[in-house]
Amino acid sequence: MLTDVVMPGINGRVLAEQLLPRQPGMRVLYMSGYTDSFIAGHGVLEPGTHLLHKPFTDEVLIRKVREVLDDGKKPRSTTTRSRELDFAETNVRRS
Repeated sequence: MLTDVVMPGINGRVLAEQLLPRQPGMRVLYMSGYTDSFIAGHGVLEPGTHLLHKPFTDEVLIRKVREVLDDGKKPRSTTTRSRELDFAETNVRRS
């Protein structure tokens, strides 16, 4: 799941907590335009949470999503990652 940290009426952490029981094992990537100190000061995210800072490029988004999906899995070869990123970037440009 990709969600913003701060949204009207709900924050991303609460949204993820509500959806996790319905999607066990769901990985979460948060994005925000706020500084780390602002986010930490409001207790929205715990240490070690995957966070992507705005603005970001398509390539940065693709790499971060791959990182989140691979978190906790055994490392894969650099060649495999490179091929997957090339494939993903091609698909993003087409859409």
